[in-house]
Amino acid sequence: MSQILELYFNAKQGAASNGSVFETVGFKPSTAQEAGLGDFFVFAELRNMPEKARDFLPRLINLLQRGYYDIVQVKTAQDALKNSLDRVNSFLAEIPKKEGFNLGGNLNLLVVSVAPDLIMRLARVGTCKAFLLRDSQIFNVADNLPASRNNLFSNIVESQFKDLDKLILLNRELVAAFEKENILRDLAQVEQLKEIKHLISQRKKILQQVTGASLMVLAKSEKRFFLPAIIKPKPQESGMAGLASFSNKLENNFVFRFFQKILPQSPKLKSIIFKILVSLAALIILLPLGWFLFRYYR
Repeated sequence: MSQILELYFNAKQGAASNGSVFETVGFKPSTAQEAGLGDFFVFAELRNMPEKARDFLPRLINLLQRGYYDIVQVKTAQDALKNSLDRVNSFLAEIPKKEGFNLGGNLNLLVVSVAPDLIMRLARVGTCKAFLLRDSQIFNVADNLPASRNNLFSNIVESQFKDLDKLILLNRELVAAFEKENILRDLAQVEQLKEIKHLISQRKKILQQVTGASLMVLAKSEKRFFLPAIIKPKPQESGMAGLASFSNKLENNFVFRFFQKILPQSPKLKSIIFKILVSLAALIILLPLGWFLFRYYR
């Protein structure tokens, strides 16, 4: 449904100088059941990171993801985001007691969901920024949210994404650099991912002087393609019928589930590659069988 570009600027220097760490991640549904929930993105920054918080952001992001794609508890993208934020709020509220450190005002967090109908929902903790770029215009989306209290999510802003829209998530230092060098304005003029990469590379010298991270989401409506779920074999199947059934089951095993994650996003191309893989698997099965029958009846 959407493309992402994750950029880090002097992240190691930032961690060494002031203890700032960044995490950006985009999640896409991996099953047909999750497809109705759409895509899920997280931008996180922790400043002045205490020694006890070394694995804090990865654990936080994992909790957000599991809360969002909890298909047992949620049925819509709106419910999924609320479920994810509720879980994380409970976790954040217990940090001083259970983790032994205080976040203060050091956590900056943006969470974004993009539903299959391209409805975008965004929630924020802290001072990180989100800009929506559309038709050469720039909209400051995150600042429409009231300030969060006690490092907890409290409000969600909702907007309709359109094809070729760009959502850019940034920490505040990177925002200042992007605005000073008119990078946001120039990004609003381009549409393709390769154009964005080229534009950023042209500003490399300037951006080497700032510490931060950016997560860019390019909206794109697309019908998803998912391989079937695993089907358990039936014991009574035998002979050629059993062979055909085995071929069908082979289509649905974990190998093909793995290929789903690495195949291209195009449904048509995925379908072609999938059919080729199934044909090859059937050929591998039939060749030994043919050889055995030939030897047996010769």
